[in-house]
Amino acid sequence: MSMIYEQAAALPVRLVAKNIQILLVQTRSGDKWTIPKGIIDPGFTAQETALAEAYEEAGLKGALHPEIFGTFSYSKWQGTCIVQVFLMKVYQELIHWPERYFRERKWVNLEQSARMLKYPALSKIIDKINKDTLNSAGFWKDI
Repeated sequence: MSMIYEQAAALPVRLVAKNIQILLVQTRSGDKWTIPKGIIDPGFTAQETALAEAYEEAGLKGALHPEIFGTFSYSKWQGTCIVQVFLMKVYQELIHWPERYFRERKWVNLEQSARMLKYPALSKIIDKINKDTLNSAGFWKDI
């Protein structure tokens, strides 16, 4: 029986000159790109985990939309990781953050992200992002 690992991820989004951008971080191996994500530890919510990972992996502070924007899964540790993805509105990008020495971060447009992402299933979630999905939530009024 293979293990199931529950993870949460932040999908940082911003609007620059009317173009939607998302923030990607390098994987630990440094050869691929993904979004900040990690295991949901006992006693923590998915949202708390996603915010903590955004800080640790990318040096971001912000707020999440409360609803899950999408889920995807991938194989790791001889099991399956199931990832809940939350849209994140970024309020601050820190100069110093815990994983800055082995993770690069990069804002990219939606088209660029599709070519860079490690997980094809994550690309399908990102494909759902547009101004209507961001504005319909109300949370994104000032984007």
